[in-house]
Amino acid sequence: MTNWTGADVSGTKFHDCKLTGADFKDARALGIDFNRSLLSGAFLRKMNFRKCHLDGVDFTDADLAGCDFRDAIFDGCRLQNAHLATARFEGADLRMADLGVLSFSTATCFKGAIISKNQATELLHGLGVLVL
Repeated sequence: MTNWTGADVSGTKFHDCKLTGADFKDARALGIDFNRSLLSGAFLRKMNFRKCHLDGVDFTDADLAGCDFRDAIFDGCRLQNAHLATARFEGADLRMADLGVLSFSTATCFKGAIISKNQATELLHGLGVLVL
């Protein structure tokens, strides 16, 4: 667990990093780049990932509330059990992401995002709808 509270990490590239439980509270992070990194349980609240290509990032159990993921591409990423309240995903491509079990409340976070047919089926299944 690392503490990046208030740090200026703008333009930093985190590739192949283990940042489990990292705290980025109030960090200045313009142009930050995470790829093939473990961010499970990390505090990333209100970070800007707009138009980022996120490759192999594990956000399991991370606090992503208020994050801006508009027009981002998620390639091999995991979002299982992430806290997504007020996160924005308009135009984000989530087709290659593991979204975990989706409920109606979590699905509303993905408004305007692009998902695959399989993900849509899982969403409906999570809502108790049988798709044949």
